[in-house]
Amino acid sequence: MEDLSTKFVEFATLNSTDVSTSVDNLSSVLNAFGQSSDDAGNLLDALNQVGQATGVSMDTLSQDLAKFAKGSGEGSTGSDHRWESGVHGYQQ
Repeated sequence: MEDLSTKFVEFATLNSTDVSTSVDNLSSVLNAFGQSSDDAGNLLDALNQVGQATGVSMDTLSQDLAKFAKGSGEGSTGSDHRWESGVHGYQQ
């Protein structure tokens, strides 16, 4: 848990965002895709990579991901997505 807390502080600092907002946004994405907090660290890494490559803000990126998951029904299908740091951000 301490490692994840440190990652959130580093994530917020790197992206000039509020820690509390970052936690809320990430939680929304994880929940929308039916993932657990065990996937949070990998998702933070993936969001950082995509944000740095595209210039999209973390708030916008995480909110759009959560909307996509809800709109596509991913969260309700029980599909097993695993976040990873990589070109695609996640894999099935």
